[in-house]
Amino acid sequence: MTGAKHTPGPWVPEDGGGKGSWIKSEVNGEWAALACGSDDLTAEANADLIAAAPDLLKALKYIVAECDEDMDDDYNPHAAPLANARAAIAKAEGVLDVADTGEPQI
Repeated sequence: MTGAKHTPGPWVPEDGGGKGSWIKSEVNGEWAALACGSDDLTAEANADLIAAAPDLLKALKYIVAECDEDMDDDYNPHAAPLANARAAIAKAEGVLDVADTGEPQI
């Protein structure tokens, strides 16, 4: 999946007619995902989280770039959180195999 491009964001959830919530691009109308859950409230919460993914990725990239720019090369008190952030970005962009990354160490 390396180099794959996701459906452009922002994404918005739409009612799936009793089958969960569809996640769709506001840019081109493409469907990005179908969010389901054990009940309607869980499906809605899953849809909201999935729909936020492009915004979260963009924000995380910005934070990493700003922290990298502001940190001294000799000492970075945020090295571990930044490593987790970079791993999450790589996972979202398909650069790392999800099975190989495990859970971030927060």
